[in-house]
Amino acid sequence: MNRLRQAALAVSIASAMLIGAFPASATAAQITSKKPSKSGALPASALANENPIIIMPQQPPCNFTPRGDNVHISSTPPAAASAHGWWVNGDCNATTAVVVVQLQEWNTSGYWENKGTEGTGTVYSGGGSANRVTGRATCQTTDLTSWRSIVGVQIPGIGGAYDQVITPGINLNCRV
Repeated sequence: MNRLRQAALAVSIASAMLIGAFPASATAAQITSKKPSKSGALPASALANENPIIIMPQQPPCNFTPRGDNVHISSTPPAAASAHGWWVNGDCNATTAVVVVQLQEWNTSGYWENKGTEGTGTVYSGGGSANRVTGRATCQTTDLTSWRSIVGVQIPGIGGAYDQVITPGINLNCRV
């Protein structure tokens, strides 16, 4: 009976991990443990302790790392929250990967919500301006708001080669 319970627990954990399967969904990425302020921004003390969260739904058949920069205000008008995503190849037998960047805004209801245009593209490893994908959300107001991005990477042709990173929350004068 103990083995049956262990097997059921293992199946439950595996199922929960697969909920975050590619592409990242808003439900899987919601975090509700921090209270928003009236402006929708997380307090500075909460942001200071934020570190990138790496979620690995399953052990990939090769090694690579998803990367993303912090959400920032784009230098290209109109004013918009923007973030880039790329990947670094370790030992995968691939030269390109599909990268998806989804911006998320901390809303006044207390959870992260997908916003803007999801960036998707097939890029070479390494990053740089030619090898990255951009997610973007045009600002409607300059209200102080917290932003983060989810960067998902999938290696075509290599089953199970998927990983993602969630960048730290950043307060910006941009609300969508």
